[in-house]
Amino acid sequence: MPCLIPFSTSVCTAPGTHVDGYNWDPNDTNARCCGATPVKTTSNANCGACGIKCNQGNGESCSTLGGHYFCRGCI
Repeated sequence: MPCLIPFSTSVCTAPGTHVDGYNWDPNDTNARCCGATPVKTTSNANCGACGIKCNQGNGESCSTLGGHYFCRGCI
């Protein structure tokens, strides 16, 4: 899993996790760690950043403009 920091060979400690927003795929700017889980920040649950939720109840959805994702469509 790319969001876990691997064991160190010189220290016996539990692995840690990368902070939210860490880019785990340098070829994809939308590949981020969110709560130690690798996600794409292109969904209604993580739109443009970890934890930014689009309110589908009022018509919002995760959209892109110029490669940047944001919630759009509030009615």
